[in-house]
Amino acid sequence: MNKLLFHERQYFRQPAIWLLVFLTDMVVLYSLVYIIWIDNSPEDQGALWAIAGSLLLCMVMTVMFMKTAMETTVTTDGISYRFTWFQRKTRVLTPAEVKRWKIRKIIPVKNSTNTM
Repeated sequence: MNKLLFHERQYFRQPAIWLLVFLTDMVVLYSLVYIIWIDNSPEDQGALWAIAGSLLLCMVMTVMFMKTAMETTVTTDGISYRFTWFQRKTRVLTPAEVKRWKIRKIIPVKNSTNTM
């Protein structure tokens, strides 16, 4: 019997992380704009291609990070989890592998009023 008890999909939505990603993308974009329009010398063509490739890589990484999620499913057969983009196969913990189970209410980070 494989009865679904819980399923959750979590994304990276913390503003500080996204600010860091955005600033990194902007630094690379500024470097590209600077070489193309301000310092357009023929000997900088290698740097131009390197920065253009870096910008493309940054944009791909940003989209991948935006789509990355942690999927957790709890069934009567065990707990399965997977990070999309990084784990192709879902990993499963059987009840025999879990030493202790505890059900508790969790306060989400963005709505938390706790101060430690």
